[in-house]
Amino acid sequence: INMSEVKRLRASLKELPQYEGITFNHIIIKAVALALRKYPAVNSSYQAGNLVQPSDVNVGIVTAVPGGLLIPVVKRADVSPLADIVADAKAMVQRARAGKPKADDLSGGTFSISNMGMFAVESFTAIISPGQGAILAVSAIEDEPVVSGGGVIVAPVVRATLSVDHRIIDGVMAGEFLTELRRLLQDPVLLLA
Repeated sequence: INMSEVKRLRASLKELPQYEGITFNHIIIKAVALALRKYPAVNSSYQAGNLVQPSDVNVGIVTAVPGGLLIPVVKRADVSPLADIVADAKAMVQRARAGKPKADDLSGGTFSISNMGMFAVESFTAIISPGQGAILAVSAIEDEPVVSGGGVIVAPVVRATLSVDHRIIDGVMAGEFLTELRRLLQDPVLLLA
């Protein structure tokens, strides 16, 4: 996914007080939430032999903590303004890393994101969290050659890999979701609407 426009958006937003500390992951959370709203089947899970399709889009953020992982959850991320996602996610991740998460921070996730952007990871496959039907693995943003306007340019690119529970989410659904995610990240002004 070409992240040129996301980089421009982040650079503009981080100058505003309500977006203090905005990261690429915050923008990806909002894009994922909107893509899940458009393709709600990807927000489903298979539990006790039944398909469960929640009405809310609650995006988990896989977070490294001493001795393992925790997954703080941004509730109703599809309807939350990006500024609220930045504040909520930042606070929950800080509490998790400090070993002091609130009980509500870690409950209700319907989909998760595992972002390895801080490492030199080109691509990876994440393991689906129990009780969810899919997880998105996000790599580091790296400059790569991209075809644009009939020529080749260098652009910041991120690779995203979607792992899905094939009992409920097939390849077509996964492809539609990823196509929508790409559209939103390549035209991120849509995330502010």
